[in-house]
Amino acid sequence: MRRIIAGLSLFVAVTAFTPTSKYVYLCDSNRSYAYLINPSCSGLVHCKHGVFRTTKDSAVNYYGRVACKVCSQ
Repeated sequence: MRRIIAGLSLFVAVTAFTPTSKYVYLCDSNRSYAYLINPSCSGLVHCKHGVFRTTKDSAVNYYGRVACKVCSQ
């Protein structure tokens, strides 16, 4: 029983401090304004430029993007 409790407390401690930044997808266009959570979102259908993956923090802070209204709900 002590091993189970010790294992669970270790699991909780490790998962509590893991980074929460998720990967998001951006259209590499000057007119693009949103980051997409789902790579098969309908917002990427109109992207004629390349699509690349980055972290959510980078998309917001570096690229100045906002969440897609279609796939982020």
